[in-house]
Amino acid sequence: MNSKLYYLQAASEWNEALPLGNGTLGCMFYGGVEKEVLQLNHESIWAGPPVPENRSGANKYIKKAVKMLKKGKYLESQKLIQERVMDDRISPRSYQPLGNLLVSLKSMEGFSNYKRELDLSKAIGTITWVKDGIDYTRETFIPVKEQCVISRTVSSLPGSLSGEIEFEREGDVEIVASSFNKISILGQAEHSGTHKGVKFKSIVSIEVNGGSCVKDEDKIIIKNANSFIIVITCNTDYNFKDPSSPKITYDAENVEVLNQYNSIKDQHIINHRELYNRMSLNLGSIQDYDLEPTDLRLTNYKKNRSLSFLSLYFNFARYLTISSSRENTLCSNLQGIWCKDMEAPWNSDYHLNVNIQMIYWLCEAVGLPECHNPFFDYVEALVPNGRETAKNVYNCRGSVSHHCSDVWLFTAPFGEVEYGMWPLASGWNSRHFMEHYDYTGDRDFLLKRALPYLREASLFFLDYLTDDKNGELIFGPASSPENMFYDPKTSEICNITLGSTMAQQIVWETFYNYLRALKILNKDEEYKIQIKEAFNNLKESVIGSDGRIMEWDMEFTEVDPGHRHISHVYGVYPGFQFQNNQKYLDAAKVTLNKRLESGGGHTGWSRAWIINLWARLKCGDKVWENMNALIENSTLTNLFDNHPPFQLDGNIGGASGILEMIVQSSSSAIHLLPALPNEVSRGEIKGLHVRGGFILDFRWKDCEINSLSVKSISGNKLKVILPDNLILCDMVTEKGKDYILMPAV
Repeated sequence: MNSKLYYLQAASEWNEALPLGNGTLGCMFYGGVEKEVLQLNHESIWAGPPVPENRSGANKYIKKAVKMLKKGKYLESQKLIQERVMDDRISPRSYQPLGNLLVSLKSMEGFSNYKRELDLSKAIGTITWVKDGIDYTRETFIPVKEQCVISRTVSSLPGSLSGEIEFEREGDVEIVASSFNKISILGQAEHSGTHKGVKFKSIVSIEVNGGSCVKDEDKIIIKNANSFIIVITCNTDYNFKDPSSPKITYDAENVEVLNQYNSIKDQHIINHRELYNRMSLNLGSIQDYDLEPTDLRLTNYKKNRSLSFLSLYFNFARYLTISSSRENTLCSNLQGIWCKDMEAPWNSDYHLNVNIQMIYWLCEAVGLPECHNPFFDYVEALVPNGRETAKNVYNCRGSVSHHCSDVWLFTAPFGEVEYGMWPLASGWNSRHFMEHYDYTGDRDFLLKRALPYLREASLFFLDYLTDDKNGELIFGPASSPENMFYDPKTSEICNITLGSTMAQQIVWETFYNYLRALKILNKDEEYKIQIKEAFNNLKESVIGSDGRIMEWDMEFTEVDPGHRHISHVYGVYPGFQFQNNQKYLDAAKVTLNKRLESGGGHTGWSRAWIINLWARLKCGDKVWENMNALIENSTLTNLFDNHPPFQLDGNIGGASGILEMIVQSSSSAIHLLPALPNEVSRGEIKGLHVRGGFILDFRWKDCEINSLSVKSISGNKLKVILPDNLILCDMVTEKGKDYILMPAV
């Protein structure tokens, strides 16, 4: 039951529907009998420009703001930046759905024995029911090779399927039943005639076995069929290589399925399982209550604290990663690829001050490095525009990006300073490149992709740094996402400072990774000496008088002490700056406790981040407490994370936290069960990838390891530390060799 979601009723709303996807196409299936809804998405259907633009010459005002900030003129500097640096926020300009396919069946009143299921190991959604002794089944899936949504409905009695199929969508769209078995859709993403963006074409084809189908205005009517298959294809004119130059040809191709349905389905399962079966996690053992429908399991979790349910939650996150981010697809947005709204919350964009990065926290550890590639592709595509922003806005070298962008690849600072004046996204993004290297040992990737990106981010940071009164280097002006403080002189609400803690930590990590990459590659570059000197002269994070890590350069009074962002402990997680510094780790505990006491963790992704932080701090009881809070307070019946609304980051972040309590790794050591709650006393994990280039299989019981095998994929030194800090091994390994360190008992 750790790889299946099932329910005894259809979804009554979108948050109960179940997700399918192949990275390009997405579908939320409701599972209705008399009326099925397939809510459809294509990754590139976005409303269009204008987008925020660089305000050339802003640098002279930034220099003035720096001088003001050094004199403690926070409010004045903030007003100057708002007026002279920030471009306007342009909204709505949203990611949009392709539309809804509606399937209505006749004579189905009073059906029984209903079941709706999503098999995570097959990536197939199924519903079954019985009417008048006739068995009915509908299967829906989205194969990668065929690039289409396939939905097949079949009955056990020939000729018993009749109904109608139609398509609906708001906005600029033409929907035509173009033949007896086909609906053609032609449209363009836009908002009431403005922001005309991506054009799209879609074809809905119906293939019947027995019976007939005819068109009736814009509907297709099915009569007396044994079974029927719906095939939905879609293509757009979006051109990722140059979004301003749309593709000329973008036809939606027909895919014939009827005579090869089983072979397509079988190959789809094989392709999906090649990714899904790379690793597994089983916590505890299956109990009777784990056999209940998923919505009941979620409701009852508060009573039974089912470990098997945690395994299901974890596997669902892996499934979402596979379904929303595949090789040669776009980067997952805030909602992955699943979005029902024409004006989505936050436009369903790419928030780069935690959210999109969190969506990619899991993929390396669970053996899905190719699912990480769309993120790399996307942030690299921002670099050319980022260079223009660095030059024209900041008069700096390198490349810069801010808190947010989308498929139009803009990099300008925009909106309110509290969220928009944050030129640090490239630094946070850059850590993912080093993570990929640390997990895979791919030196070619390190040379050709990681190092160039690190160089771009480091050069911008180098030029943007300024001296404080003690001669140490501080970064700014910048906000600490998206928090606020009271100006000590005016009591006005402010956001902008020099040397905010998160900024210092991201710059430290980016410089460290750049220098480390050069060392690994045995390379020397003209910027190395400058960056090394700056690295050694960076101002350190400061611990305040109350024992907390300070968020800004002074002990300001916070407007929201329970803010959802926990930016000033970035160096604990996802960063590593403080991994061996007990002083800062202790201060981080005080920081987290204070944030939570003040109401923090109230959004799904924020709670997920907190779980990972407590795991890094090796506080298993806090991990357990916050994992339970995430499931009980921020998880919908279809297991989507609820920000609210649904965002993919909370699902992935929560699953990442589960791993972080079981294994923590660096390029030098692997720690087993470092933050394991007492309640998770037994479990088994297979195929877990760790930094240093190893794959682990191990089991534990009564919080002690009782079997462990390791595969070396990079030939690096292997150091394994057990829960009681006993060093199990510290040895050189051979690339490709398996090591049984603790035989199974």
